Amino acid sequence: NDSGYIGQSGYVTPTNLTTQLQIGTTYGMGSSRATDYVYAGAFLRRHAALGPNGMGAIYEINPDTGAVVRTITIPSAGTVPSGRDLPTYSNQQSRDINTFAQVGKSSLGDVDVIGDGKTLFTTNLNTRQLVRVDDIDTATPVVTQYSLPASVTCPGGDNDRRLMGLGNRKVSGVQKVYVGVTCTGETRAVKTTSDLVANIVEFDFATNAWGSTILSVPLNYSKGCANLNPGYPNLGCAWNTWSDNYNDATHIQAGTEWFISRPQPLVSDIDFDDTGAMVIGIADRGGWQWGDQNLPPTASSGNSGWPFYFPN
Repeated sequence: NDSGYIGQSGYVTPTNLTTQLQIGTTYGMGSSRATDYVYAGAFLRRHAALGPNGMGAIYEINPDTGAVVRTITIPSAGTVPSGRDLPTYSNQQSRDINTFAQVGKSSLGDVDVIGDGKTLFTTNLNTRQLVRVDDIDTATPVVTQYSLPASVTCPGGDNDRRLMGLGNRKVSGVQKVYVGVTCTGETRAVKTTSDLVANIVEFDFATNAWGSTILSVPLNYSKGCANLNPGYPNLGCAWNTWSDNYNDATHIQAGTEWFISRPQPLVSDIDFDDTGAMVIGIADRGGWQWGDQNLPPTASSGNSGWPFYFPN
């Protein structure tokens, strides 16, 4: 909203159009000048429901009315976790046990509509492929998925490669797509943060050919802390290797509450400013695994000794 902040002169209250019941949890979003519609991709996270069309859904939305016009389905985006004990109201707690390990590994990632507005790109988090959807301005969009080339490597092996974020721009008049590939350090028996790397890989829009890895950035650095707790140690001040075990998180009791954190990096978006400089967004997978004042992913009764916990 460019009209200022809440309480400032000129602030315009945003209008809510499409509801969670219509499209569920989403992450990637793009808009098309060819169709005048908005496209939102399904994204799996704990404690909140996916939309009616599941893991591979891209919802085509009329921004004038908020109506879902149709769903474009990306195949093989994963299976909805079983036993989701999701509440009716947002102030109710849940465990959502089987979703914990699937966050960032199933459903869809970023969504970019590029070129003349008739082609959409997303990432399939389950198959770890780049997805191209052509002819979105027609009744029969064409879906094609592209696996990463062998040239894109991770210190811990290929099973550490995870896709999510996208960007695009023209280079000397040639349209390029940029794919964020995170090396998660999740597969080694002995984990090391030296396996954490952010890669940006080029893909040619016209030829559908992978280009080079144009940037690799180590992620084993100190960062802003996830939790700053006066009187207690700070939490989440560095990236960690990915983990599907909630006991791997650091947790500190402060009175009747628990502060919990295990920041896990995921390149979630790529953009370019007016000078051509690349801007990379790195999300915290842990923020989608946990939930504010919610329950841990365990079948134990009560809160398993964690009365409340707070997100990364």
